[in-house]
Amino acid sequence: TWLDSKHVRYEKVEAVSDKEQRQNLTEISGVKGGYPQVFIKRGETDIEFVGQFEDLEKLIDNDGLSPDVLEKMPEIKSFSIVFKECIEA
Repeated sequence: TWLDSKHVRYEKVEAVSDKEQRQNLTEISGVKGGYPQVFIKRGETDIEFVGQFEDLEKLIDNDGLSPDVLEKMPEIKSFSIVFKECIEA
């Protein structure tokens, strides 16, 4: 997977079969029935919705942008920026 190839620590959650987990994650993402969904857990309780497959593709594409562009336009996110805390050295 992209997460493996980018050396991102992750845990796969099968929310499809766990109704309570699915409901909790749907409340966070606002997306019902669209999979896969990617989240980042920051700390013990803070869970951030990153997006779905297409969103990850865009983040990866944005890694190819110049660091100067990313610095001048902080609203543009890249895979390396979003997953910074999750990437293993």
